[in-house]
Amino acid sequence: MLRSFKSRLRKHQPRDGPTLTSNADEQHGHDFDKKKYYNKEKFPLIREAAVSILMSMRQSLFCCCGIWITVIIIAALVVSYGHHVICVFNKAFCTPLSEYIYRFPMLPVPRESILNHPSDFLSTPNNCARFEKYMKLCPKGKQLLFLFGESRGGSTYVYDSLDFSESIMMRGKEPLYHFSNEICNNNPMLRNAEKCTFDNWLNALYENSMYKHKGFFEDSKNKAKILGTKINIEQIPTEFYRDLGAFLHCTKETSIVLQVTRAASIASFLNYQAEVPERIRSIDLHFGGDKVPAPLGEPLKLDPHLAADWVQQRDSLSREIFQRLAFGLSIKFTHFYYEQLHGEFAEMHWSSLFAFLGVVPISIAEERSRRVHTMKGIRTREKTHGSIRCADRISNWKEVKEALNGTLSALVCETAS
Repeated sequence: MLRSFKSRLRKHQPRDGPTLTSNADEQHGHDFDKKKYYNKEKFPLIREAAVSILMSMRQSLFCCCGIWITVIIIAALVVSYGHHVICVFNKAFCTPLSEYIYRFPMLPVPRESILNHPSDFLSTPNNCARFEKYMKLCPKGKQLLFLFGESRGGSTYVYDSLDFSESIMMRGKEPLYHFSNEICNNNPMLRNAEKCTFDNWLNALYENSMYKHKGFFEDSKNKAKILGTKINIEQIPTEFYRDLGAFLHCTKETSIVLQVTRAASIASFLNYQAEVPERIRSIDLHFGGDKVPAPLGEPLKLDPHLAADWVQQRDSLSREIFQRLAFGLSIKFTHFYYEQLHGEFAEMHWSSLFAFLGVVPISIAEERSRRVHTMKGIRTREKTHGSIRCADRISNWKEVKEALNGTLSALVCETAS
């Protein structure tokens, strides 16, 4: 641009050679040249310079906009079609990223199965001295209930329903949430190896559930005979399974153990995915306390490979802890499925469960109806089964079912919600 401007200035400079001038011009030659320059040459040159500057600015602007437009187009192409290239290396991305919502909660890393060492698995714990303070905590006539459940697997529904009974007092719904996430994180990079020990884990469980309710143990007039808490298997590092079994065996005189499993694990994975759009719609990115996401509206499309991997891993964890509790120890233990507590025979299953606990059976449906206006009733009602089958809530169910071949989810998801 500067070169062009300079060339125009040279073009308008007077050339050498004779010129015809009048007497006035000879007398006032300097002033005449000055007037000629200002009157005839000033504005064209300034106008041309301004036009050149504007043209340069427009060219620069087009250049910058062109770069951004190119970046946006490339990004859109990558999101829409990039999976065709990526899935060559990782089959998990063979579904277009724009067609499903993805949230993959991390589970504890499974260790070698206990069935590979049956002699060690069947050995009776012989060191109960380390658990002596826990063994003496519960007085005669009182018992502690440990409810083992799964995240998004119906454990909160069972927790609230058990608390409807006057004989059961459930406390400490998430006693290990912070300890498991901050100390014993499932991500090895975030775990505090020095503090993540079974003794610290067990102490955190009692500090946040049992120790806070000393009145339960001291009040002889309290109708409640059982004090319960909930533990999700995602909050139990697999290397603690042996010590956990030993603890439950040593406290078997005062402890009751329940395990609730969701047969359709794929429904739990779907609920994780459904939380993302529901939280965005409600402008609430941090659900907590008694807040519950709105019911799932339209069916979601899941990545078949990721869903199947997650389901198989969590089912494996559930089987592992069930085998330890049911066959490897002498404890008061029972296992049931979340789906059994709904439907036509739900009340029969509840009655059986209350009989196992040794308390008077109650109708959960009647209690829920009676307490519908309380926060507990609202939360429990919203977390119950819906009327839509699990399979109908997944838009690409055929693909997902094929990937789930051989799992219980493939069967139950077509018959339950």
